[in-house]
Amino acid sequence: MDIPVYLVAGFLDAGKTNFINGILEDGFAREDKTLLLCCEEGEEEYDLSHPLMKNVHILPIESEEELTTAKLGEWQKIHRVDRVVIEYNGMWQLQRLYEQMPQGWMIYQEVM
Repeated sequence: MDIPVYLVAGFLDAGKTNFINGILEDGFAREDKTLLLCCEEGEEEYDLSHPLMKNVHILPIESEEELTTAKLGEWQKIHRVDRVVIEYNGMWQLQRLYEQMPQGWMIYQEVM
């Protein structure tokens, strides 16, 4: 089964968190379990009190080195997610992420 990956990348204060909050609150995660990988900590935060966030598992990623095929696959299995949303750090190389994505993970959309 393919796992759709939605990648949101950009520099700090580019509006990534607000964009992701908007799509999640619009019902993007209403039925499907979503793994949200946050690769940077900006000023905005995710509204965990919103009812639609109950299907969202948020994992903070501190460094690029944490993005390994094994860890990504393990997180998918632990949380039994149907999709992945990645708020990617604009200073990190995208190539590393592409090379480490587990088998079956497919980039469905990139927003930059």
